[in-house]
Amino acid sequence: MFIGNSLTYFHDMPSTLQAMLNETNPNIRIEQSTFPGYSLSAHLSDMIVSKTENEISTRKKENGELTETEKKIAERKWDVVILQTGTVSVLIPENREFKVNPAISEIKKLVGNPGCKFMLFDTWASKNEYPQQYCYPAASIDNSIDKKNVAQLF
Repeated sequence: MFIGNSLTYFHDMPSTLQAMLNETNPNIRIEQSTFPGYSLSAHLSDMIVSKTENEISTRKKENGELTETEKKIAERKWDVVILQTGTVSVLIPENREFKVNPAISEIKKLVGNPGCKFMLFDTWASKNEYPQQYCYPAASIDNSIDKKNVAQLF
């Protein structure tokens, strides 16, 4: 199962992989929960109100609700989950610490197969962290981040 955003959704990675697998092992089924503009944390916190091929409108979920991704995860015991999120979100240390890593941990808890393998599909891999001049304030990532916490991340 692919969980990701438009970089997976628009470039049809799941269908391309399915076509390749069909040539050698047609018993493997690829599914996806991919939406334009979605971070991994949004897959767990945002309810889709409306969607078109190119965009979605969302609202925060309320107690007792399940997002489309949470429902998809609960459908079966997945053998492999491929996670993809925006490149910037994995390059900014604070974002990795407070958004990406917790989302990955939560998704892992939701998957009912203890033998499931998880992969992070990085669309534009980089050996460097994102240039600081393009980073947004840490408080916009998580209100609990203070200067002391930020210094510990580096």
